[in-house]
Amino acid sequence: MYKQLDALIAPALTHLGYEYWGCEQRLEGRRCIYCIYIDKPGGVNLDDCAKASADIAALLEAESDLSEAYVLEVSSPGIERPLFDLLQYQRFIGEVVSIKLHEKMAERRLWQGVLTAVTDKEVVIKIDEAEYPIPFINIARGHLVAAELLKKA
Repeated sequence: MYKQLDALIAPALTHLGYEYWGCEQRLEGRRCIYCIYIDKPGGVNLDDCAKASADIAALLEAESDLSEAYVLEVSSPGIERPLFDLLQYQRFIGEVVSIKLHEKMAERRLWQGVLTAVTDKEVVIKIDEAEYPIPFINIARGHLVAAELLKKA
């Protein structure tokens, strides 16, 4: 589903001057909520989100085959921005990330450390003095850690 939404939404947002950061789906009761993250140099504001939301909603109504009822949210990825693909991880080498895995590695599912490298199949994080390669396919969720970003500001 995300690939279908990515292919539909990303070009439209680029045309509007925004970067399509990614999409998350969550269920609240019987409602399906699609949260679309957008960005632009200098960040996005409420007007940007409203403009993008109106255009995305019109696009989804016209071209999507979403069969279930859904709620659309458009937002900035924020300071603890989620990371959806390897290119996004690559942009944040040197930053602290938190990663939740699908399957445990070394008896743990949650990892937090400094992102030191990204290849075409894995990310590498450093915890204390040890480095741990994590296969991208095993990452359920990843995001930047705000407390560490704020320390640098």
